[in-house]
Amino acid sequence: MLQVALGLVGLVYVAMIYPLYTDLAHSKWLLEMKDACEPMFLSWFIALGPFLLLAARKPSLHRSLITFAACQSLAHASVMTIQTVEAWKHGVHRDFTDVVCPASSGEFCWHSHWKNENRAHSLPNNCRNISIPLKTAAFRRSLMDGRPLGD
Repeated sequence: MLQVALGLVGLVYVAMIYPLYTDLAHSKWLLEMKDACEPMFLSWFIALGPFLLLAARKPSLHRSLITFAACQSLAHASVMTIQTVEAWKHGVHRDFTDVVCPASSGEFCWHSHWKNENRAHSLPNNCRNISIPLKTAAFRRSLMDGRPLGD
């Protein structure tokens, strides 16, 4: 489920290249919107998209990226919520789409990621951290030869 969510969010972020292109090609950000922040914001999401697509292949290898993307989406949704409420207080209508989409994608990634993380920690103690010290070449050779290290 997490892989599907990461893939979808990554695709949506990469697809934002079209609105960025139209904003930049027609100077829409300057002439119509008078807002230089939107193209910069879009470029941020577009840059994150391919990395989310890569993380979708093996989420366990990209935990920090998934956590970052979830936190970034939740922070974005929080700021947009405040802006929407402030706009409504001043009589300006704003739609909640730019709040709901990042919040839901951030929440889903956060909960899916940490649900899987908690499942990994529910293993018995004797199975959790099985590791063999492979620090010396002599020890590695003894393991490969199947004889004790002192022989």
